[in-house]
This record gives sequence, structure tokens and C-alpha cells, in this order.
Amino acid sequence: MAKKSSGVGRPRSPLRGASEEVNQVALLLQRQLRDAGMTVRGLCALFTPEHFRHRPVPRHSTVTQRLNGVDLEKDWLLIEAIISICTPPAQAKDVTKQVKVLLEMHRQAPTLPVPDVVGGAVNSDQQIVDLQNEVRHLGALHAGLADEFRQMRKLLEGFLRNAGNPAAGDSEPPGSPGSVGSTPDHAPRPMEPPELKMGKSPPSPGSPDDVERVVAAFTRMDLDGRRVGRVLRGTVEQLLDGMHTGRYRWEQLMRSEKMVFRDLVHVSLAREFALAEGVDQDFRVDDVEFVLRVSASHGWMIGADDVGRVGVLLSFDHGKSLWSMGVTRFRRNFLSGSMNRDGKTRLSREGMESVRWLHLNAPLPANVLTMLRQDEVDAIFSLQSGQQRINDLFRRTQRIPVTRDVLATVAMQGDYMKRLRGNGGARSALRSEGIVILGAGANHARIAAALLLPVLDRGEFLAVRLARHGARHSGVPSVELDGERWVVASDEDPAELAPLVPDDLPSPGSTGYPA
Repeated sequence: MAKKSSGVGRPRSPLRGASEEVNQVALLLQRQLRDAGMTVRGLCALFTPEHFRHRPVPRHSTVTQRLNGVDLEKDWLLIEAIISICTPPAQAKDVTKQVKVLLEMHRQAPTLPVPDVVGGAVNSDQQIVDLQNEVRHLGALHAGLADEFRQMRKLLEGFLRNAGNPAAGDSEPPGSPGSVGSTPDHAPRPMEPPELKMGKSPPSPGSPDDVERVVAAFTRMDLDGRRVGRVLRGTVEQLLDGMHTGRYRWEQLMRSEKMVFRDLVHVSLAREFALAEGVDQDFRVDDVEFVLRVSASHGWMIGADDVGRVGVLLSFDHGKSLWSMGVTRFRRNFLSGSMNRDGKTRLSREGMESVRWLHLNAPLPANVLTMLRQDEVDAIFSLQSGQQRINDLFRRTQRIPVTRDVLATVAMQGDYMKRLRGNGGARSALRSEGIVILGAGANHARIAAALLLPVLDRGEFLAVRLARHGARHSGVPSVELDGERWVVASDEDPAELAPLVPDDLPSPGSTGYPA
């Protein structure tokens, strides 16, 4: 919670919310501000871009209007920001729930048409107000009953699933006393009712094989983990913004930028795998809802609300170019004892042992600049033009995949792909040195496979120096290009003009990229 300031600002203007419920939300937020001893201007000074997820931070005048109720129901990010700054962590969840209930009442309360006449004459304003209050009361009652019904339905579905499929830890071997199915007379043992706390609904118990279903879904969609690796690498590059900043290391990011990383991974992963949004949790796959936790180490923060939920854990180590992905169900005994101010803690040793790892310490697609010595990187960036820097990059990174992001970082130009092509690009400039640059298309993949070079993903390129096949190359993998056989050149092979390589995406009548 923020420090208190000395004043509380000017008196508030009359509330102008779209409904009485919205005005009550405005009053609740004003109370949080007042209890924290803060002014609106002091509050605005504490706003950060992370509060608004890349939306512009609101101006002082906008915040003042929202606190008077104007369009407050449409600005949830501002509501969250005010609560996070002004409300003590121990009270924040209750305040947030109050706000959600009031906004739900606002949304569900129908607009009351004002009658022109009642019994042939215009009725009093008081009758209209009474009718509006009654409608709001009925709307609130409906919202409460609907919420209770949803909770009961989830609990019932969970009980039915668990009754038919008891958890492995609760089952006994077939034929043993008390085991389900040992004899026709043995029915499933009754489940103990979950611990319910006032004002808080627990997550659905779920099926014991929900973890396996999530594991199976991601295994089916991304068996080798290449897609998740691309998401992580792409998100890091998005933050680095190398084309405009020249940055290429995680350590070069500011702390505020690193804080955005988790949210961007959520968005990118959902887009990559077309994940459906969950009702109560982050996402849903194969009808199983789960929360996604992302960490730049193995230090995921787990909240008390996560207990009982299925969690997908993602971590990455940019320095070592490693990443991991696992699935578990968060249980109370899987959490360490100490909690931070936000009521969150880490997985205990037992919790870590419960994780079903889909990929553990898998290689993260590397930014090739991090693989070079610092003096080599400095030499590349010391060159004046983007074309010179791209040429030197490919000279120094032969047989290592180079991504589009790296090209953009080194060229620092919007037309960086032009620096790669023929007709004056790197392919033309390096041909005299015997160097060809391959892409990920079918024709180039055939050449790479014949020469036992790395398989490239889309958006990757690889430079390699070739030599004509001779007697000294007996048994060396070769490929036919331009009517001759070529091999990957060794240090003993002299530099010679490289062959024309077939276009990655051939057009009619095209036999090679322009020299």
C-alpha cells in the first residue's frame, strides 16, 4: 500500500454514475483513497504502464471523472489499479469482490421504461423511483441466486466425477476391503464436503485425470516443444525491440519491461494455441480450465485461490537459453509456508516433485548475438551501414541459425529483409566469398538436409561456405547445385564463387536468386 499524503484534496463533485450501483462503486473507491490519505494527483503519480497493460496511463481529469462515476463501469483496469495502490493487501480481495457484485447488479438490472401515464394521468416521481428500486432489488436477488446455482452446479459436477473416478491416492487395490468394485456390494466411499468459507467459492474439485488431459492436449499440439519455445523467444524479442534499441540480452531490459513479460506470454500462448478463455481461470483446453504461471526462474508465485486448480508452469532462463513447461494440481501441502504481502508463496519440494514435466530444461531458441564474444558483437555494431553489419553477421555466424529478430536488431532499419536478399544484399555480397544463405523453404531445406546442416524454422536463415566437390572430399555429404556437386567447405578449402541456389519460393522461369 502506498504511503499516506498530508491532504485529501478538494471536495468531490456530485456522483454521476450510470446507476446507483455504479455510484456505490465510486463511493467505495473514494473511501479507499480517503483511508489511504491520498489525493487524486498523488494516486496518478503512482500509476505505472503495468497497471494498464499497454493502454495509456489515464490523466488526472479522467481519474477524477471516474471517481465521480462517469463511465466507471467500463474501466476495470483503473478500478484494479486504485485498489492495488490504496487498499491494504489483506482487504483488497474483499473490496474487489464488493466491486464485482455491484457491477454485476448494474449489468443485470434492466432499464425501466418510464410510463407516460398511469391510470390516464402522469404518476408521481416517487412511484417511478420506487419501481426502479424494486427492479434493482430483483436484479440483485437474481444475480445472487444465479451465482449460488453456478457454485452448486460446479460442486455437484465435481462430486459426480470423483465418485466415478476416485483419486489415485484415495483408492485401494481391487479386492481389498473398502475398494471400489471389489464386490458388487462395495459402493464408492462418500466424499468429505469441501471446506467452505463465507464470501468465497472454492474452485471445482475437478476430475483426478484433469492434469493428464492438459498434458495430453499440449503434447498433441506441440510434441517437441518447438511452438512454446518460439512463443518465449518471440516474447523476449518483442520486449527487447532490437530494431529500435539495438538490445539483444534479457539483462538489458528495464525492470518495468520484465514485469510485462508474463502478461505478454499469456497473450502470445493463447494466440499460438487458440486457447479458449476460462470462466473462472485463465484458459480452457479439452474442457479443463487451468491457470498459467510464468517465471524467469523456477520461482512461480502461487496464491491461496489457486489451491485445487490445475496449473501450467512455464519458466525460462535467458542466460542459459533453457526453458521448462510442466503441469500440476496445486494442493495446500504443495506450498511452502511463508507468504508475501500479496498472500502468495512458492511450491515446496513436494510440490516441485508433483509437476508433470512436458519439457524440462529444453533449449530455448537462441539469439545468435548472445553466442558471440563481446568483441565480435562490438565489431559488428561498429560498422556504419546496416548492410555492412548484416554481411559481417553472416560471416561470423556460419552454420548457426539467425532469426529475423536478429536481422532487425543488427540492421536497425525497417527494411532489414532487403539487406538479406540478392540484388545488392548479403546473398550477393557474400557469394564471392563462397557463402550462400539458406532459408526454411522446401528447396533450401533439401539442400540443408543433403549437407547435414541444421533444420530451420520459419523466419530463420543460415549462412554456410561451400566448396566444389573434389577427390579430397570422398565420403563427405554433397549436393548438386548449378550443375556441379558442392560440399560444406573446410578451413583447407580456398574461397571461390558460390553457386546460385534455387529460390526458396520459386517463381515460373526462376532458377536462382539474382546475383
